[in-house]
Amino acid sequence: MNPSSFLIKEHIAYLNQEIEKIRQQIARSDRSKILTLNGEHDLLDSIPGIGKATIPHILAELDDLEKFDHVRQLVAFIGLAPKETLSGSSIKGKPKIV
Repeated sequence: MNPSSFLIKEHIAYLNQEIEKIRQQIARSDRSKILTLNGEHDLLDSIPGIGKATIPHILAELDDLEKFDHVRQLVAFIGLAPKETLSGSSIKGKPKIV
């Protein structure tokens, strides 16, 4: 075996070890993310108006529910609790939804 093929095989072995380390890190990270997603799933499931089919879509769109201080903020953000605003006592026109 010539020296260059030995170096190549040695480098491939090193890279395989690094790949295995990264796979283990990903597996640990995935377990942590699954636990977080389960908690977020349960939170979303407790909100009236959000069904089982909607929850995965919301979780896919919102990367982190921690940015909401209260469930009301989340509900308003995803549009399930529109707020009517009325100006004065006028009956002209329709109220605005914000």
